[in-house]
Amino acid sequence: MKEILMNGGIHLWNLLNGVKKEHRLMLSLMALWSVVTEFFSSPEISTGINQSVPIMIVLSLISFLALVHLCWWLLQRFWLSVGLPGLSSMVLQFSSLELWKQLGFFWLSFALLLLTGLGCLVAIL
Repeated sequence: MKEILMNGGIHLWNLLNGVKKEHRLMLSLMALWSVVTEFFSSPEISTGINQSVPIMIVLSLISFLALVHLCWWLLQRFWLSVGLPGLSSMVLQFSSLELWKQLGFFWLSFALLLLTGLGCLVAIL
């Protein structure tokens, strides 16, 4: 398989290979924000469209990801300072739960994450 090399032989994927996927997503949202801002700055494109709505949606996604990342970092710091067992042993105990309890936990986690994202969107808009 042939690869297209850019910038004098440096492959673009190799630059982002060591970066976490959360940081790649945040970087792509920041780039999307600048593209959306530039796209809607033209008067011909933005006729009849409120220019701030797409920009605010991207901004709410960025703030949501920043909040999730901050909460995860705080949880890890708290976890280490309290001296609780490692997350791997917690996962082993979680897999021994009954199926309906696992499903309930996943549903509750998804609902809380969805409500947090909606809260970020409502706060920005």
